[in-house]
Amino acid sequence: MLLVTCSLKHTHTLARLKLYFQNLLTHRQWLVEKFALLNPESRIGVGIGQWLLNCTKDRCLTVFSLVIPQKLTTSIYDHLAWGLIGLYKRHQEETVYRRVNIGNVEDHAQLKVVEKRSLQSNDSYRLLLLDEVIHVVKTISPVHRYPLIS
Repeated sequence: MLLVTCSLKHTHTLARLKLYFQNLLTHRQWLVEKFALLNPESRIGVGIGQWLLNCTKDRCLTVFSLVIPQKLTTSIYDHLAWGLIGLYKRHQEETVYRRVNIGNVEDHAQLKVVEKRSLQSNDSYRLLLLDEVIHVVKTISPVHRYPLIS
């Protein structure tokens, strides 16, 4: 699950939302089944499901579900956003990168691995634009139907 907000005080906002977000991850019956399934119309990758669960009128707070099929590895991507990421009934491996070039060549980035981590169900972490948010994710759950909630 991904929770994204556009408050000017990102760190403070995320700290205030963290407990509520963690409680949501541990409650096993809140997510409607449809939003834990793949979504062929999401257009973000073969077999990946993306579902917008809630969005405020000013779009400063959104909650969405991202469902990555079993054993699928995403391409390397940059979130270009900040928020909270949490795993709901799933496990994943993640490799985090830092860009080491200045970005003067279009469609090319030199990356250095800065961290490899294994995340389990109910784990969560924050994304800040100042942090390393370029990463690749591989789902290692035995089934694909459990989403990443942001």
